[in-house]
Amino acid sequence: MEDIEKEIIFSLLASEDREEETMVKLNLSKNEFSIDRSKSSLFEEVEKTELFGKIDFKVGDNIKLNIFIDQSTIEVFINERE
Repeated sequence: MEDIEKEIIFSLLASEDREEETMVKLNLSKNEFSIDRSKSSLFEEVEKTELFGKIDFKVGDNIKLNIFIDQSTIEVFINERE
């Protein structure tokens, strides 16, 4: 059976030209998530590393995703965990 990669991507705080954006990615086939901050700011001094984590997910499970945005801060909670 072919393994189809299932990824959900949210683009947050994106500028109109998308030069600035932060992406939250959920990879359900690998039980992983990431927050891609590589284009989160045009300022050089802003940290732009990508953050990674694991999701406890099985096919058929629901995922509760809460994203809070306050000006330039993003908090992501998956299944009520930060």
